[in-house]
Parts: sequence; structure tokens; C-alpha cells
Amino acid sequence: MIKIRSKGGRKILIGVLALLLSATLLAFVWIGNQFYDGGTILNKGEETIDNSKKHLKQMGFDQEAFLEKYSGKSFTTASSFHDHDISGTWLQPDHTKKRPTVIMVHGLGGDHTTVFPIATLFLEKGYNVVAYDQRNSGHNTASRNGFMHLESDDLADIVAMVQKENAEQPVVLWGTSYGGGTVAIGLGKHNLRNSVSGVVLDCPLSSMTYMIRLFIADMHLDERSEAFMMGIGSWMTKIRMGIGYNELEVVDYVQEAELPVLIFSSKNDDVTPPFMAEDIYQALPEGKKTLITVEDSKHIQIFDDHPELYIKSVEQLLSEIEQ
Repeated sequence: MIKIRSKGGRKILIGVLALLLSATLLAFVWIGNQFYDGGTILNKGEETIDNSKKHLKQMGFDQEAFLEKYSGKSFTTASSFHDHDISGTWLQPDHTKKRPTVIMVHGLGGDHTTVFPIATLFLEKGYNVVAYDQRNSGHNTASRNGFMHLESDDLADIVAMVQKENAEQPVVLWGTSYGGGTVAIGLGKHNLRNSVSGVVLDCPLSSMTYMIRLFIADMHLDERSEAFMMGIGSWMTKIRMGIGYNELEVVDYVQEAELPVLIFSSKNDDVTPPFMAEDIYQALPEGKKTLITVEDSKHIQIFDDHPELYIKSVEQLLSEIEQ
């Protein structure tokens, strides 16, 4: 055992220990911030606009003609939860706003215009469509993504906006991939299950912690180191966002959603594997829920590969809502 006999020696030891403690704390903060940044800066708004234009062009989709046909009107509304603006497009099959509305929530990597091709399905059924940009996408001015949790705040604002315009008219939520997770979390976090009439989830993301673990897996860490990294990331997310990783599981937000819910999934989806849709389906109350699983489609390609099945399934949901 080393004995420190002088006061000067003790001061030096205390100083060294303080430096080591500070260095360790700084290392924890740095690692935590890396995880936080990695999970909340998933794309850039300008890039998502370009990505969407390229995507629609590759599809041969005439956005200008679409907006003209369905009286597309841009809107911007302030978030009531955070300090940013939410933008999007209000579409109508005619010039009547007072009709049922489908709110469409896009996935990562694009903006709200990516949902326009599927929006045609609802517009042709006589529904208005409101498509908006999620956080850090398109013209939404939030600079970070929010693990679908903060995104559900924007969704709650859009639902309130639509219901103010269309009092007593049904509202249906449609979300794809990351947007599907946004919708599902909103059902519980903001009690949207009590204010909307039905939900469509297209290849929904059910677990951000699963995605974070995939990111960590690339580091090839042992089990203990992986758990340590998850703990640090969750700690920093709790500090900066107010929620930890244990609060990011979609299934925890749908257990009381007693409304018609239609879920699409594919066994060939390697982005949101079919267990994600199955987990959400199992977490929903018995009764008004339907899970459609196909064998072959890639991520969010079910509408393109199986249009008849997709349209028929959506029509059944809408019929149930309209009864």
C-alpha cells in the first residue's frame, strides 16, 4: 500500500483523482452526445427535398399536375410544443374542405411529397389529404429528429389543425416506416386514439432501441460494452430530450387504441422486419385490428407490388369507419 505522508502529496493525489474523474465524465458526455447526435440528425431538410424530387421523377409521377388536380395548397403552422414551424400540403378532391381527412406521415430520407402517389387512393375515395413534413425534413424547421417521440408532437398539432377546420368530420391517420412509428406513439402519448377514427400503418417502425442496437452492432463490442453504450446513450437522451431509450418502444403506446387499425408488412422487408408489425398488432386490443403480410415486397413497396390488395384493404377500413 502506498502511504501519502505529506499534505502536498495528498493534494497531488486528490488533484490526479479529480482529473481522472473529470476526464471520465467528459468521456461519458462525449460518447453520449455522439449517440444523441447519431439518433437525432438522421437526415437534412434540404437533402430530403432533393431526394423526394428524384424519387417522384423516377416513378414518372407528375407532381405539378397532381397538385393542380387536387387543389394542393401549402400551409405552415407553428408547433405548440416546440420552437419550430411545420409545413405541408392540403389536398382536396374538389374545393370542399368540410369532408373526412386523411393525415399522411412520411418516413425518413424524404419529405411529405413522397406520399403523394398513395394519397391519390384516398383522394379518389372522396377524402381530403393533409401531408406534412416531419421534423428535420422538407421545410419543417426543427433541426433534429426526435426518435418518433417528438415527431408525435407535430402530429398532434396537425390533427388539431385539421379538426379545427373540419369540426365533426372523421380523421384517419396513415403513416409509413418511421412515420408509422410517429402515428402509433401519438395514439398513446397524445391520446389521438380518442380523437381520430382509424389508422393505417405501412411497414411501421416499432422500436428505436432495435435500430440503435443495430448501429452499435457495427462496433463489434462484447455484451457488457454494448450494454454500457446503450446506457450512456439513454442517459444523454434523457438529459437532452427528456426521455430515455426505455420510452421509445411503440408497443407501449398502442395498448389502449380501440379503433380500427390496418397494418401492412412484408416478410422481405429488411428495414422494418415483419416482427415489428407483428409486435404492434399483438399489442393492440382485440377486435378492430387487421394485419396484412405479403411475402415478396421490399420496404414500403407493398402498394406498388400489390395495388389491388392494398386498395381493397384500405377500402374495408374506410367502410368500417364510415358505418
